Amino acid sequence: MLGANYHLEGNKYRFSRVLRSVHYDKRGENLHAPLDQIGARVEEGDYLLAVDGTKVDGSRNIYSYFKDKANTKVRIQVSSSKNGEAARTPKVFTVDDTFALRWA
Repeated sequence: MLGANYHLEGNKYRFSRVLRSVHYDKRGENLHAPLDQIGARVEEGDYLLAVDGTKVDGSRNIYSYFKDKANTKVRIQVSSSKNGEAARTPKVFTVDDTFALRWA
């Protein structure tokens, strides 16, 4: 959905890899990574704190927060601190499949 890998740290999801956009892949197409867009400002090591106002924690599978949100704009809350200090709330456009981004 967001074009990222996550891992649990305590009870928080942390971005371990953020996929970047690919300009002109093997087929000559641009592939846009959701978290690599202007204004997203999401980095590896940031914590995912909320999706569309719903707090995110490790008691649920990460993808359950994105149910029925493929190819839509969502508001995520992220922070470099697990306590949410200096949190940012960018709007990002999700994707339903990140296969091409991962293997471009």
